[in-house]
Amino acid sequence: MSDLQTTSLLIDPLADVAAAIRHHPRFDAATLHYSQGVLAFREGPRLLNKISSSHARSQIAGYLIYLYFEADPDDPDDGPTYQKLLELTQARRDCGPRVLKTILAILRLARFVSLSEGRRDRRLKIYRPTEKMIAFTRDWYASAFGSFDVLDPTGGYAGRVRDEANFLRHVVLSIARPYIGENIQLAAFYPTMFKIYMTDSGTQVAATLVSAHLNGGTIPAPQAIADRFGSSASQVRNVLRKLADWSLIEMTGGGRIQSITPLLDLYQNYVARELALYAKYAVTLPFIASSAPQASLSAADTPVHSPMVPPFEQGAAGSPHQSG
Repeated sequence: MSDLQTTSLLIDPLADVAAAIRHHPRFDAATLHYSQGVLAFREGPRLLNKISSSHARSQIAGYLIYLYFEADPDDPDDGPTYQKLLELTQARRDCGPRVLKTILAILRLARFVSLSEGRRDRRLKIYRPTEKMIAFTRDWYASAFGSFDVLDPTGGYAGRVRDEANFLRHVVLSIARPYIGENIQLAAFYPTMFKIYMTDSGTQVAATLVSAHLNGGTIPAPQAIADRFGSSASQVRNVLRKLADWSLIEMTGGGRIQSITPLLDLYQNYVARELALYAKYAVTLPFIASSAPQASLSAADTPVHSPMVPPFEQGAAGSPHQSG
């Protein structure tokens, strides 16, 4: 039996908010905005894509930003130390010490973090996000929060992320504290979606198919998708075969896509739950309190023990516990 044939209902802290977002009359447009934002980020510089394309790398980047904003501004030795990052990655089963060191080296190479010594204890190594990394994080949240502007055009949510002093800090801490402290899961409710994100070019292909469908356009050929995101046509075709094997899309014998209805439904449920994390803890959507259904979304998948992946998007090949 496929994941999509599973009918179990999973209860989680985000269920009611996710259901209200998912059933909003403008949610198709919000999904389109979200997907186009994901695709725009995937078209960015290759080194940034290398950071965001691995689950472990994206998680560690998020932990760095969280620890940076959580640090006591009056304590020069507080912040994202190697030990704090190791404790987080091991507690959430993201990666081990060797991989953490490798990812920190990549982030330094990308000039996303700077390394400094502690003032009181010179043995202390603190990895502080640079303005480049903070700007990248701000751009991601502004793009994601633009989906809220589609649902509530009077909210100005993306503008607040871009323009309001300390609002990014508020967003990061409001989301990260319950996400880490309460071990909130996202991929656990949709492991098939997680498998897509963990496949080379999976994110790009899924978002491209959904965007084309919601925009009423033609689905690009595998080579066109590959050219846009710097991958290969064989990688794109591999993703399409997997989507067909998982009964998420229907294809003709000649490789033409006939339907993506199951993929669209799964993708939108997943996006709704990610947006629910932001909406529940970081912003107030006026339609949530009055219209949130008192039931969870129907989870199409069987739960697995794999962590959630915002804010740097979902990744490339590997298992939930495999490092980049």
